[in-house]
Amino acid sequence: MKEKRNATLNKKRVAILTYEGMSAFEFACPLEIFALPRVELGEGTEQAYDCEVLAVDTKSVSSTGGIQIKVANTIANLAGFGTIVVPSWPTQSRNIPEGLKQGIDT
Repeated sequence: MKEKRNATLNKKRVAILTYEGMSAFEFACPLEIFALPRVELGEGTEQAYDCEVLAVDTKSVSSTGGIQIKVANTIANLAGFGTIVVPSWPTQSRNIPEGLKQGIDT
């Protein structure tokens, strides 16, 4: 049974977004789910997702508690991801950037 499960498991591309002032807890939850190796799934499936963190605005942001997050890419590189995770979004005074709207629409 385990061998069949391993053979049929497909890696999916997942983008987790980060932005200035984001909650560290909200960011950590999708990292735990999508970026953490899953050795309990069996040999060959340790990394079930092809996960990448993308910044909304700049490649270096500060999270709550002063945690600095540096990423290689921004939302300009959203193409090709099957799942886009927005861990949280400020409800006051922050509009959704056009690049993010366009990336989600494609």
